Amino acid sequence: MMARAMRPAIHLTTLLFLAATACADGSSLADAGSTPDTGPFAVTGAVQVHPLATSWLIAHGSPVPETEGLSLTLEDPYVLEREPDAGVVASTTLGPGGRFDFVDLDGRIALGLTATVWDPRGPSAPADAGLSWRTFVRTQTFVLEGKPHDLADARAFSLPAQFVNALADATGEMDLEAQGFLLGLVLDAQGRPTAGAEVVGYALEKARLRYLDPELRPMPEAQATSESGAFLVVGRVELMNFSVSGRSDLGQRKGLALPGQAFAIVLQTP
Repeated sequence: MMARAMRPAIHLTTLLFLAATACADGSSLADAGSTPDTGPFAVTGAVQVHPLATSWLIAHGSPVPETEGLSLTLEDPYVLEREPDAGVVASTTLGPGGRFDFVDLDGRIALGLTATVWDPRGPSAPADAGLSWRTFVRTQTFVLEGKPHDLADARAFSLPAQFVNALADATGEMDLEAQGFLLGLVLDAQGRPTAGAEVVGYALEKARLRYLDPELRPMPEAQATSESGAFLVVGRVELMNFSVSGRSDLGQRKGLALPGQAFAIVLQTP
């Protein structure tokens, strides 16, 4: 469905991030500058279950939940922190396949744009309502660096609660979601997990970076990804710049790790 800019109430769950050049050093949201209003531009794409979560659910005989019917907002996290109404740019409901389509977008863009997805029915929804409150946790996804512009076929990822619970069990971080975390997956051009990827960058020393084995267990002595291609950053980091050593094709990326939500990303060779 097509959606035009509006100002909905604020909820946090899946993040589509169109990062601008502000906070280039990755210091914090508070250091971001401000740019003039930008627009109009369009953003279209889909919210999908993160591929690491998808493979885990299938391997354990569990169904992969659909994202259709979830609510989504586009937001600037810097503006949102200071002026909540001005920070929310647009809203829609995800269509079949998790599709979203925004046209004629404009507004104050300082840091970039985020797409936030949540279940509009809330925790009081009856069991037969279909999608339950805990089907998905609050999840964010980094999609594109650069100034806001027309963007087609953008991908945002969501993390099912069942998978996050298993991840918490495997890592021993029982309050994983409450602390905030970033889950990453490095893939080659064919979509296969990449072993030997060393994640480096600003602000990682402020959080706990762990590489995961195929069973989602942390490898304390590892200096790079295993054959799972997965890594996990636990702890609060307002804005994090990171890259993969020796993988210039992936460039430098920004990410957030904030309490009460997840940040899901896929780094893939074009």
